[in-house]
Amino acid sequence: MIISHRHRFAFIHNPKAGGTSIELALATYAPFHTRIQFVRRIIHRYARDAPAWSVYRLHMPAWDFRARVEKRREKDYFVFGSARHPFTRVESLFRYVLSHPEHEFHQRARSCGHVDDFAEWYGTRGDGSQFQSYYLANRQMDGLAVDAICKQETLQEDFDGVLRHLGLSRIELPNLNRSRHVDGGRLSDHGRRIVAELFAVDFQLLGYVTEDELPPMREDR
Repeated sequence: MIISHRHRFAFIHNPKAGGTSIELALATYAPFHTRIQFVRRIIHRYARDAPAWSVYRLHMPAWDFRARVEKRREKDYFVFGSARHPFTRVESLFRYVLSHPEHEFHQRARSCGHVDDFAEWYGTRGDGSQFQSYYLANRQMDGLAVDAICKQETLQEDFDGVLRHLGLSRIELPNLNRSRHVDGGRLSDHGRRIVAELFAVDFQLLGYVTEDELPPMREDR
């Protein structure tokens, strides 16, 4: 998560949807302690919790951020996040987890062996954080809590629009977190049906379709 109190914006980091690239691009606008926090996460890839002195978590949902700033009577932040098609997000996460033995889901992904099985397990986790809507929607997940979404399929274009809205200069996004090819890393038709069913809230709220013909895949960020 990147917050600029000077420019009154907050970026919500939805995992595996181009968020690291946007965080890196915006880090210069963040308070110093937030920049240090971001550097710590780059060095220690899976340090999920923010330092004790920070009230903002690295993957704080938009509804949580808005509740905190409203409590402080500060409501004029422009809040935006990133998203990607649920099919490619699950595939990317599976490849990424398998390529990083230190990841908390690594053993589970190995035991699944195929992204179809991983998608079924991941989509039925109980805490709700498997859904992109958990980060970008309100607490009930029946409406968006962000002002704009940068979709991974058009990430630079959407990010350019956000920067124009904020009155900031254009920033070229770096290409980070590429996932390596792994066997069993592509959803089958059956796997797509599983994702379409389990992640229906993301398809609906984020405006994605479930048809097999998707936009051309971009490199992971």
